[in-house]
Amino acid sequence: MPSLSTVLLYATLAAAAGAVGAIPATLGHALDRGQLAWGRALAAGLMLGATYLLTQESVALAPFAGASGSLLGVLTVAAWQRWTAIDASDDERTEGPGAEDSRAILRRGALHSGAEGIAMGAAFMIHTALGIFIAAALALHNIPEGGALVSGLTRRGRAVGTATVSTLVVKASQPLLAGLTVAFIALVPPALPWMLGLASGAMFYLLLVDLLPQSYRHRGHVDIAIITSVALSAIVLLRHYVVVR
Repeated sequence: MPSLSTVLLYATLAAAAGAVGAIPATLGHALDRGQLAWGRALAAGLMLGATYLLTQESVALAPFAGASGSLLGVLTVAAWQRWTAIDASDDERTEGPGAEDSRAILRRGALHSGAEGIAMGAAFMIHTALGIFIAAALALHNIPEGGALVSGLTRRGRAVGTATVSTLVVKASQPLLAGLTVAFIALVPPALPWMLGLASGAMFYLLLVDLLPQSYRHRGHVDIAIITSVALSAIVLLRHYVVVR
C-alpha cells in the first residue's frame, strides 16, 4: 500500500498542472475556439486512455464488481448533472459577464476533477507505479482542460489571475478525493474494483458528453478523432513499456 503522502504529492502535482493551461491567456494570447477544441480532444484522449487502463484493472480483479462500478459511475455523474443543472454547452452559449454561467463552468470542472481524483487514488491501490502513471496522464490532461476552464471564465469577465486561481481551487478536489479514496479502500479492501469501475465509468461518461461534443462544434470530426486516438494510443503503449510491477 502506498503512503498517503505519496498519493497526495502526485495528485497535487497533477492538479497544479491545470495552471499551465492558463499561460497563453496570461501572456495575452487567448486561444481561439478551434485551438480549445484541439485541446479538449487531447484531454479526451488522455482521459480515455486512463479509463481503459482502469477498466482493465477492475475487471481483472472482479468482473462483476468492476462492470457494476462502471455503470454506477455513469449513473452517478448523469444524476449529478441533472441535479445541479449542469449543461455541457454552458461555456459556449454566452459571451460577456455572467456569474451564474461562471459557476456552472466551475461546477462542471469540479465534477471532472473529482472523478479524476478517485481514479488516481484507486490506481495507487493497485500499484504505486500505476498510480504515478495515471497521475502523470491526468496531469497532461489537466493542461488543456485547465486552459478551457480559464478561457470560459475570462470570456465571462473574470480576470486571468482570478480565473487561474478559480481553476486551481476546482482542481484541488483531485488530491482531496485521491486521499479519501486510498483511505476508504484501505478500510474496505473489497471496494477496490468498485472504485476503479466508478472512476472509469464517470470519466468515460464525461469525455463522451462533455469534452468530445464541445470539440466537434469547432473542429472537423477527422481532426478530433485523430488527436483523441493518438493520445489514447500513447497512453496504452506507454503503460505497456513504462509501468513495471
